[in-house]
Amino acid sequence: AAVRGSAAESSSSAPADRAVARSGASRGRRTAAGAGVIVDSFGVYSGAGEFEVVVRFTARAADYIREKKWHSSQTLRELKGGGTELKMKLSSLAEVQRWVLSWGGDAMVLKPKELVESVRAAARKILDPAAAHSN
Repeated sequence: AAVRGSAAESSSSAPADRAVARSGASRGRRTAAGAGVIVDSFGVYSGAGEFEVVVRFTARAADYIREKKWHSSQTLRELKGGGTELKMKLSSLAEVQRWVLSWGGDAMVLKPKELVESVRAAARKILDPAAAHSN
């Protein structure tokens, strides 16, 4: 089960009412206040899982990906043609799926299989509104 922390717990640099998922500086390993658990989340949600997330970005998006610190565990691998591959170790996939979808066709999930499948299913729902209402 995912644990949701408040923005104030997640980042001392972001106001409490600001969506922490938008703040690259807020991501990383930290202790959740009062919970005594280590959090390795992408935003304000953390979970008990361990996921190696690998996302490939086109050359069009790569400069922006290179500029930011998305997560404390991130590594980047440069690709032929100007693209880049971002690798992170996360405890939950709850927020990273929405983040990947925000990049549209400039991002392709390679790992983990669960994230590949959830992004594919969300993209199908975007393309087929009837499918969105069937779940």
